Amino acid sequence: MAGESTSPSLRVDKLIEGHEYSFRVKAVNREGESAWLTGKESIVAKNPFDVASKPMAPQVVDVDADHVDLEFRPPR
Repeated sequence: MAGESTSPSLRVDKLIEGHEYSFRVKAVNREGESAWLTGKESIVAKNPFDVASKPMAPQVVDVDADHVDLEFRPPR
């Protein structure tokens, strides 16, 4: 894949989840082109959002004649 950007970031689409990718960049300006710079570590493509676990079962922490207070741990 190749791309161009005038900003210090570039969105890379169509990566396959679970596949490992290495990236390299070079600067190009009116002075010419730099040498390639390769990242130290490869990156494994993944969904930007992790799937949450199920919430824990609620627990009763207080009971009164007209209300019940429940408490639960949020999903991780």
